[in-house]
Amino acid sequence: MLFWLLDLDEFMINMRSRYKLFSVVLLSAVQVAGVIAAGLFSPVNASITPTLAHKSTKQNQLAQDFAEPLREGNRLFDLGKYGEAIKAYTLVIDDFRQTSEIRIQAQLQRSRAYILAAVFGSTGYDNYDQAIGAAIADCSRVINVAPENSAGYVCRGFAYSYIFSHKEAFADFNRAIELAPNNPYVYFSRGEAYSRSDQFDSAIADFSQAIKLDPKFAEAYYFRGLMYTDKKPADAQRANTDFSQAIQIDSTQVRYYGARGASRYSTGEYQGAVSDYTQVIQRSPSATAYVDRGSALAALGKDAEAMADYNQAILLVPEHIMAYYGRGLLLAKRGDTKGAMSDLQQARRLYQELMGKENFHQPEYQKIIKAIEQLQVNRP
Repeated sequence: MLFWLLDLDEFMINMRSRYKLFSVVLLSAVQVAGVIAAGLFSPVNASITPTLAHKSTKQNQLAQDFAEPLREGNRLFDLGKYGEAIKAYTLVIDDFRQTSEIRIQAQLQRSRAYILAAVFGSTGYDNYDQAIGAAIADCSRVINVAPENSAGYVCRGFAYSYIFSHKEAFADFNRAIELAPNNPYVYFSRGEAYSRSDQFDSAIADFSQAIKLDPKFAEAYYFRGLMYTDKKPADAQRANTDFSQAIQIDSTQVRYYGARGASRYSTGEYQGAVSDYTQVIQRSPSATAYVDRGSALAALGKDAEAMADYNQAILLVPEHIMAYYGRGLLLAKRGDTKGAMSDLQQARRLYQELMGKENFHQPEYQKIIKAIEQLQVNRP
């Protein structure tokens, strides 16, 4: 029976690493763009306030009216309506009555919207390369107008990194650092690009520099923690420390708990993992969170609670491969051979349908096959 628990443990780690790549790409597109924006792109009100201080009431109102389309674009962006946000930002950019500061902000914001429209396939922007190209064009225009502004280079470097033009991306990030050597967000931006090109040590160095410049930079701790888990060999203890520090700074971010839970699970700290996944479920319940907690509970021998979590995961997402796999192993442990075989075969079918033949060599698929074969051998 120990075979089933060990098999579950290794399978969960392998599958989690494969899902992680896709989720981090989407995460970085949203969260990193937001962090960079917070550190480099001035808010609308901040950019117009100095000007307004020297204007009459009528002129002030006129300037505020001009800024309103940019605020509307930001509102749409925050709602995830990237296509509509692009249209709003374009109105600002094409309005030559706007101040140059506001038009620059609109171009930087529109570049972010293009990137996320590409990642999420927003209506009208489902051609990935075309949308990223539009983002690069926006950033280049900002650089032409304000060549001493690091934001334009970070903006373009970020876009280049999403079409794997790493040489161009790092050239821009390096120039941004030359222009703003004391800005933690510039180092963070380059570190994030290093992370997606699997240059983990370089990424860690940049995230560390960002933390040195801003010890309360929660995202830098979080991303550095991810790098510690991804590098070979992994350094789970440092990862746990970084995730804990990120949580201490900002306890509202659910993904910090999820990351620490995964790291704790990988080192056998199952009770701590259960605690972290429970936080995730309480704040943002999902099928994957239930599977993650179920796997930790199974490792603790709390089979009934683990079964309940797998059942809930399948209820939420009937195509969840890991939920069927985990539940199948628990059923096998109980001696329910028929139920176990049904779940494991369902996991195999889903893997074949969702992952494709080109991934049949992956360890997680081979684990499913091995579990089915083991069950067949042990049938009474």
